Amino acid sequence: MTADDSTPLKDDPIWQMALAWRRRLQAAPQDRHLRLEHAQWLKDDPRHADAFAQMDLVWQLTGALPPSQTATLADLKEAPSKPAAPRRRYSPLWVASMAVAAMVLLMIAVTQKSTLLADYHTQTAQRQAVTLQDGSVVHLDAQSAIALDFSPQQRGLNLLEGRAFFDIAPDKSRPFVIAVGDVAVTVVGTSFDIQKLDESVTIDVRSGVVSVSAYGHQEHLLPGRGAVVDTQNHRIAVRTLEPTAVASWKEGRLVVENGKVGDVVEELSRYLPGKTLLLDPYLAEQHISGSYDLSNPKSALRAVLYPHGGQVEEWPFLTVIDR
Repeated sequence: MTADDSTPLKDDPIWQMALAWRRRLQAAPQDRHLRLEHAQWLKDDPRHADAFAQMDLVWQLTGALPPSQTATLADLKEAPSKPAAPRRRYSPLWVASMAVAAMVLLMIAVTQKSTLLADYHTQTAQRQAVTLQDGSVVHLDAQSAIALDFSPQQRGLNLLEGRAFFDIAPDKSRPFVIAVGDVAVTVVGTSFDIQKLDESVTIDVRSGVVSVSAYGHQEHLLPGRGAVVDTQNHRIAVRTLEPTAVASWKEGRLVVENGKVGDVVEELSRYLPGKTLLLDPYLAEQHISGSYDLSNPKSALRAVLYPHGGQVEEWPFLTVIDR
């Protein structure tokens, strides 16, 4: 958008044309005639070249598609020149999102690493139930990954990414240990939920007893109790919750009780295509409570942000949140 124009880029006609060209060129990369038409369009107006370059950068940074087959230098020389038109000025939000977008490359690399190490993993908005060799069942939330670690002495796995609900088959001779970075969760037979976020690990118990160990601290959790492990400051906070509310996401609802907006956005991002960037630190620290429909994650995201003035800008495979 321009500095004094509130129209989102995705609704701008030049942006829409650039997106259409991106798709046409991707579908027919060897079409010489199409490349010549594209070269002519780029030269018709400098705003066309600006919009196409910015949009193409977003797609490449987010890993959505490889670089497009655009016009060659020879194509551009063949296309006649036209008088220059005023260049479009992009908003501070757009500039900021482009700067932050470089971090998306690292996010993609981390996700790919988790997938390579995983025995089971899920995609965007996909949930999956996995029955293990001992009869335990693991319910994976969207964009989640686990790696199994079974031996004759111990049952276990690593939660590499995302969230999972565990229904562990009883076996007193072989406890079940779940590792989430520096956090260890040990059980014999119980059901509970674990979520790995950027700065914390949460454990909520529906039934049985769960032992949580991290950074020299240990907590024993009964049904209706949960623990939030702060992986930045190495602290454990115990909380109370309704056992029936544990893992509400399995039924397609995200129930939040006084949760941070940043954490809720991170949860919802597993149901949104591409990458989601929250640019405002103050907004991320605000608290929210509610029940949100995971079958409509875009509406859920806006409902979370609305009370605190959060705004959403959408591009192909990139969602940017600011105030």
